[in-house]
Amino acid sequence: MERNHARASDGAVLAACCHGGHLLSWQTPDGRERLFLSPLSQPAPGVAIRGGVPVCFPQFSGFGPLPKHGFVRDRIWQCTAAGTAADGRARLTYALEADAATRALWPQAFRCELELLAAGDTLAVTLAVHNTGEAPLSFTGALHTYFAVTDLEAARVSGLEAHPYRDHAGAAAAGGGIDHSPDGAPLCFGAEVDRVYTGVRGAIRLATGAGTLQIEADGFPDAVIWNPGPEKGAALADLEAGAWRRYVCVEAAIVRTPVSVAAGALWRGTQRVRVI
Repeated sequence: MERNHARASDGAVLAACCHGGHLLSWQTPDGRERLFLSPLSQPAPGVAIRGGVPVCFPQFSGFGPLPKHGFVRDRIWQCTAAGTAADGRARLTYALEADAATRALWPQAFRCELELLAAGDTLAVTLAVHNTGEAPLSFTGALHTYFAVTDLEAARVSGLEAHPYRDHAGAAAAGGGIDHSPDGAPLCFGAEVDRVYTGVRGAIRLATGAGTLQIEADGFPDAVIWNPGPEKGAALADLEAGAWRRYVCVEAAIVRTPVSVAAGALWRGTQRVRVI
């Protein structure tokens, strides 16, 4: 898998690839890898990468008629820039436009652009969706970010205690999920976790065992927290034994209410991550 690299003037490093316009690696200047990427992942036509930051568009998960998580995460994007930005940040950009293959699945004209920026202890991932057609389009989606953790049992997610959520784990998934009121407690891991939090405002914090990540989003109204747990983790062919313990997904998402983009208009959403 060919990678595009970019280095910030302070030593932060990004690596991504054209398969899915996929961010594979984010290293802070101390050399620590902040994302999880499965070494067993073998990207191919129709096969997405396990780890990093998959782009889910124009559908989140299986909540609709399209392939799970849409179709852009296994398409070949064009790398439009790679290097050090004028402000010293590492910068990679990618673009993908509608073609005959995408229109066969989803009859919309669009252009997606992805910008990846990193410097110091901060990463910003921005997805832009241009409606290049003559009719409105609507979509759901996510930046399906896999954050590396050193010890899943010690990992904690805080900042969502006051938000309602829908639980899609285990048997709950069969009925379309179960709605819960805010539970007032940080989220811990061990068994499968698959939650969609709605109307998220403010920062989410993930304690990773190697520092705490502060995660904020603009343009994405929802947040998804996911870890497959032992049973589903063992069933994933592109994941090493026990590797489900090495990551937590905290996703900037659009799930409950699709975004509508008028003809000729632009939507933009960003996930920002800072090591604190």
